[in-house]
This record gives sequence, C-alpha cells and structure tokens, in this order.
Amino acid sequence: ESLHPRFTNGAAPELQLPPMRGDEEVHLSRMHPSIERWSLRLPGARPAIWTDGRNGRLNPTEPRLHTVMIEPDLERVTLVWCGSAPALRPYLPVELARMPLRVEG
Repeated sequence: ESLHPRFTNGAAPELQLPPMRGDEEVHLSRMHPSIERWSLRLPGARPAIWTDGRNGRLNPTEPRLHTVMIEPDLERVTLVWCGSAPALRPYLPVELARMPLRVEG
C-alpha cells in the first residue's frame, strides 16, 4: 500500500498548494513584517537528479518540487526538490544509506 504524497507535508491543509513547477509568481499579503504585499517569483531552474539503476548505472529521474518554505521575516525562500523511481524490492536502511544518487544544480 502506498502513501499519498500529501501525507509527508507538514503544512496545514489550507496552506498546501497543488503541484508547482518552480517558476510561479507568488503574492503574499500581510505576511512580511514591513511590506503589505510581498511578491516574488520562484526560481525556474530545476536540479538534475539521477537514482540508482543497479549494476553501477544511474537513471535520470524527473525532479519534482516537494516543499516551498517562505520565511518573510528573513526574506528567504527555500525550495526542496525530490526525485523517485520504482524500487526492485524493499531496501534496508543500511542499503539506502549506501545507494548511489546524483544531484546537480
């Protein structure tokens, strides 16, 4: 049985957004300490991600924007990207810790 991706989101349901590409424009009202309406555009650059393809191969994996953390008081936005691929079988934590992965950008 698989978990719905929203299960891993720590935001309250009314703060959750539909899937995003990473180049959207965001407008925030009354969230910045000194700016009534704060507007920003999320970076459009996406990382390149490769996951373990077994036998020494890495497979290109589609990056997905998982989390957008906006900290208006610090004027900081953090994007968390993820990539996933089907597993051949359930892996032990020690196997996952040694599994080859690659991220660029």
